[in-house]
Amino acid sequence: MVDIVAFVGGGGWRAAAARCPKTMTHGPCAGVAADGACEVPGFGTCTFLDVDAASWPYAAAPAAPTAPGAPAAPAGQGGPAVGARRGASGLSEAPAGRHPRVANFLAAAASRPVVVADLPAAPLSAASIRSSAAALAGAADACLLGDHGGARVQFPPSYRARLLAEEGVSAWVGVNCRGRNRVAGAKLSEHGKANAIDVRSVKLANGVVVGLTDPQVGKDLRLSLRKSTCARFTTVLGPGSDGYHEDHVHVDLAERAGGHRLCHWEVREPGEEPPAPVPLPVPRPASANHDGND
Repeated sequence: MVDIVAFVGGGGWRAAAARCPKTMTHGPCAGVAADGACEVPGFGTCTFLDVDAASWPYAAAPAAPTAPGAPAAPAGQGGPAVGARRGASGLSEAPAGRHPRVANFLAAAASRPVVVADLPAAPLSAASIRSSAAALAGAADACLLGDHGGARVQFPPSYRARLLAEEGVSAWVGVNCRGRNRVAGAKLSEHGKANAIDVRSVKLANGVVVGLTDPQVGKDLRLSLRKSTCARFTTVLGPGSDGYHEDHVHVDLAERAGGHRLCHWEVREPGEEPPAPVPLPVPRPASANHDGND
């Protein structure tokens, strides 16, 4: 088992966790932009991106579990995917005598799309995740990859998704019962209630991909999309709303007193600069939490 406390106390990792404005402990959240910027307005680059990979808890993760009676994999390396091999069809095939459920899965995958609802892997083992992903590659169309409710300590979903992608498996998101914008102590997000989705782009029937917040997309089209979206959903947050939705649009069906609706999505022109971020409030001082009883 990885000693998380030891890793967090190991300089670079501890410093990154301490500086994270969203109090993430085990790594970056899914809000890191393509350029490495934190989604918190005005903060700058994600603190975890400069940490030496060798000091991450993942670097010394345990090896993937092996089948009973099989030789153990060397420390830090994953064992082979439970007897899987690549066949002429491109699907992962198990040796003769494979479990009936494996045979049923491969038969289903050969005839229709299959999405795997969970990924069996050892906790905090990148090698184990890669091993399972390699066994699924070519057989499963995607893997549903959210936060696993039964795992107390685990990799961030964004990191697990990258491991799957490197093995050729598409990752689908799951429900994460977290606070709004992943801020510790915040009100429960509508995402945590399966009542919200985030949309970055839509693919039309002719194959054209339309980015909802892309200024290069026709303004009339984006205005039309905003109008229909705000008519359908009770909450619509996009560029200009709060700094967390500059590159995608959040929609949900939250119920509010008096039927109040919220639509804040700025449709910008090419070259138009977003407004300066609103300064974050000063953190509450520890002395303010003193209750006079100690």
